[in-house]
Amino acid sequence: MSGESGRKIAIIGGGITGLSAAYELERSAEEDGAPLSVDLYEAADRLGGSLHTVRDGPFLLDAGPDSLLTTKPWAIELVGDLGLGSQLIPTDDAYRGVFLFSRGKLRPMMFGSRAPLLEMMARFVTSGVMSWPGLVRMGADLFLPGRAGAADQTLSEFFGPRLGREAVDRLIDPFMAGIYGGDPNRLSLAGTFPRFMELARRHRSLLIAIMKRRAEEGRSGPLFKTLRGGMGALIEALRGRMRRTTPLVGCAVNAIERKDGLYEL
Repeated sequence: MSGESGRKIAIIGGGITGLSAAYELERSAEEDGAPLSVDLYEAADRLGGSLHTVRDGPFLLDAGPDSLLTTKPWAIELVGDLGLGSQLIPTDDAYRGVFLFSRGKLRPMMFGSRAPLLEMMARFVTSGVMSWPGLVRMGADLFLPGRAGAADQTLSEFFGPRLGREAVDRLIDPFMAGIYGGDPNRLSLAGTFPRFMELARRHRSLLIAIMKRRAEEGRSGPLFKTLRGGMGALIEALRGRMRRTTPLVGCAVNAIERKDGLYEL
């Protein structure tokens, strides 16, 4: 909403997305010298959403997301802009463990590791997560015709025809649930992993594309980084930068109506 006194903006949701939006709005207004007023509504009694660090004595635990993916630079850039760059620390491949509960037991995986590709493939094939017919169906992607597909698809629509339904159920679904807490039959590929859309356009086989991409990246550095004080430090830094934003915690927005060219919350 805007008026003679400048822009008045409402942000619904005080998670990392809402806080980042407020930060970018304030930075843009400062550069332009424009008046700005932002109300940020959060239904919970704290800011941060799923991004939350718990401290108990000497122990520190991230109750939600616990690291940043270095191959997506935007979060790393935000950390630098907030003056937290010196607090970034890499995770250690030697202590990283990923497990899937599949077919009655926990099965170790090496996804997210910088381990050699052949080692990762061997560990995956012998992990027991996939049945042998399922593995053969995944391997068929090496020989099937290319599927560039639509501009956007659900994760199931994208991965199913390439890797088979079992791969969607036993790999894509649990990993996406762990990252996004969503259903692969509804999650947008463009909104979650746009890189795969580009790989599908450039390569006939998705598996070959992934192997080539990994070879190009090599062992250039850690795949994940986190903050020494926990990911909650990012929320605290964003909150500390608020000058024109009023956070309204414990304040849920139940409806939005348009009246006389303005919006009423």
